[in-house]
Amino acid sequence: MCSFFSFKTKRCYFDDDKLKNYINNLREKKLQKNIIIPLFEQNGFELVHKIKHTDDKNTDFGADIIMKKSVLPQIDVYCGIQLKTEEIHKNSSKDSNNHVAPLLENLIRGRNKINNLNSVVTILEELLKFTQNILGYNLKENETPKGINKIVNQLLESLNYPIPDNLRNKMVDFIILISSNNITTPAREYLKKVLIKDSRRLIYFIDIDDLIAMIKKTTEFYEYLIRIINALE
Repeated sequence: MCSFFSFKTKRCYFDDDKLKNYINNLREKKLQKNIIIPLFEQNGFELVHKIKHTDDKNTDFGADIIMKKSVLPQIDVYCGIQLKTEEIHKNSSKDSNNHVAPLLENLIRGRNKINNLNSVVTILEELLKFTQNILGYNLKENETPKGINKIVNQLLESLNYPIPDNLRNKMVDFIILISSNNITTPAREYLKKVLIKDSRRLIYFIDIDDLIAMIKKTTEFYEYLIRIINALE
């Protein structure tokens, strides 16, 4: 059942936090299958190609999904979609903070003795890196982290990856980077700046709030998700 139903508008209203939590907890494969593909199909897109995900991380390249939409008779636009489940920031990397945890644990347990200035400097440097990762930016502007570089490479491959469709190879006209989490403003600006140098084609960003807004405008799919979430409770 819906959380609230308005007879005046005949629209079902639902707690956005429940929908957000449901999407946040989906892994990339489920996000692709259960949310992104049906959502775009209900908005007039047609699935052309999707990357098969395996346990081999080296197969994660280019666009996860290629879709097309007819805008005029015999004229289709092709869209590459790159999916992420983590927050995307300028220091974006799933493992960017992992090296800090053992350091902090050792400090708390008293295993590291701070008996000279070099030890203090090392600890402060590690904590500074940790803080920068949390805030999503680098103090050194010329320093580009590996995580965001991987995303740049994937987006460029998406734009340059020929797509077989009706016995012809097509190139994507634009790319959409979708995160079921957040995409920070510095990350958006950095990606736009880098990609403009290499391609005139467009890049768009959809984060969790944009995704929920898009779902709510797609009435049938929105009400379908409400039923799924309510059934899980």
